[in-house]
Amino acid sequence: MSVIGVPVEPKRFWRLQGYNIAMGRIHIITIILFQFLILSCAHDYKRPENMEGLFKPVGPAEAMELIRESEGLQIVDTRTGWERSSGWIANSVHVSYFSFLFGGGYDKLRRDEPVLLVCAHGIRSYRVGRALVRKGWKEVYDLEGGMKAWITDGYPVVSEQEAQLSEDITKRNP
Repeated sequence: MSVIGVPVEPKRFWRLQGYNIAMGRIHIITIILFQFLILSCAHDYKRPENMEGLFKPVGPAEAMELIRESEGLQIVDTRTGWERSSGWIANSVHVSYFSFLFGGGYDKLRRDEPVLLVCAHGIRSYRVGRALVRKGWKEVYDLEGGMKAWITDGYPVVSEQEAQLSEDITKRNP
């Protein structure tokens, strides 16, 4: 038997064909998973009715009011470290969306105090908020539009340089 004019043993020929079939299946599975990922990120999300009162989307103005008036408010930035390095809301805690996705972020929050969730555009924080309510948190707020809306509306952001300067001053003057 020959493949493109090169003699090949019959056993080896079928092994090569099996390899090609397996690789084809892997490509198809990869394409299907990629499409699932794209579609899952692009869906139109709405607040379920059974979460009424527990989970509340808020705009930047309402979020600023919450920050000023709520005692014990936990501001949780669910963006990646790279995204957060561009700036964050003062006194926010960084717990990446992926920490929540894999179950590790919940232990960093207090259940008895309100939580304001922030991400880049509002989708990841919405998903984390739904998960928090399902796990027993009673007062969860989601910044609609995320940091993009916060910055667009002109609210203050802490930068990497400001945080470093503040840390240096604190070290010098304990």
